[in-house]
Amino acid sequence: SKSDIGIACFTESYEDVLMWTHYAGNYTGICLSYSTIDLVRGLPKSVHLVRLAYVDEPPTVYPSHAKNSDCAAVRILSQKKYNWAYEREWRVLGPVGVVGFGNVQIVKDIYFGSRVDLHQRENILAKIEGTKIRAFMMNVDGYKHTFRPINAAARARKD
Repeated sequence: SKSDIGIACFTESYEDVLMWTHYAGNYTGICLSYSTIDLVRGLPKSVHLVRLAYVDEPPTVYPSHAKNSDCAAVRILSQKKYNWAYEREWRVLGPVGVVGFGNVQIVKDIYFGSRVDLHQRENILAKIEGTKIRAFMMNVDGYKHTFRPINAAARARKD
């Protein structure tokens, strides 16, 4: 059933203004950038990675799907109304619970919203100190959003 499936949602862009307002608490949150290859390689076989389809009508679930409720749930959870297409969403769908990746560092970058709590930002920066995780701070100037490097890892690498 759908309640047995855990969902993690991802987007292709850290720069979308609507994403920052809707999902990052109106610029008070953060955005994590992952190593896609390491993320996909680390997923267990019981987990599905799906790119959302943006459609006009809800998905059709046929009687044959009743034989495989996981298949039906993935079908339902892999689609969204077309109005949300700007999200460019991907989902990881799998059994509810923690998904481990061993010792692989899959987080590459952290982007802080322009209104992030400074104590939270400093706490996160302290936790990633000495890692290869790059940190960037958002600056808003009129309609323009830019990100400046704010830790040693971000200043050292520009890839």
